[in-house]
Formats: sequence, C-alpha cells, structure tokens
Amino acid sequence: KFPRDEFIVRIEGNKLFPSKGEKKGPMTFTTDDSKDPKQITMTGKKPDGRPEIGYGIYKIDGDKLLICAVESDKKDDRPKEFKTGPDSKAMI
Repeated sequence: KFPRDEFIVRIEGNKLFPSKGEKKGPMTFTTDDSKDPKQITMTGKKPDGRPEIGYGIYKIDGDKLLICAVESDKKDDRPKEFKTGPDSKAMI
C-alpha cells in the first residue's frame, strides 16, 4: 500500500507535497514541538474527496524528515515511538 523506500516531501509553509503515492493534493500540517517526541497532525483529502487525518510524531536529522503516523479519527492512536510492525497501523 505504501512504498518502502525513502521519498521526497516538498514543504511550503504549512503544506506537505509528497512526491510518490496516489495523486492527491497537499496535506496541511500543524506541529507541537513541546511534546516528546514532537507531534505532527496532517489533514487533507483522499483522491475520492473523503477527508484524511494523520496523527504522528516526527524528527529532523540533517536534511531528513522522519514521520511515523497513523491515519485515524482518534488522536489517541498517535504513535508513541518510531516503530511499526505487522499488527501496527503506523507507517514510517
């Protein structure tokens, strides 16, 4: 469903523009740097027009942005660590 390799995300203001994946518009994001790990919330629309919300955590290492997130309607589903597995809904 999601590529397993790195890809480029262009950031302009508070919008993320992914370079791979389904053809869709940008996602708007907000961050909370007071949390540990830092949190990111992304909102957008799926190709069929339905809303899409991603709750995640992030870190920046040099010129790399690492995001671990879940698509969910519940903030409590936000990952607590940069980890995923077979039974996890999280993606990195």
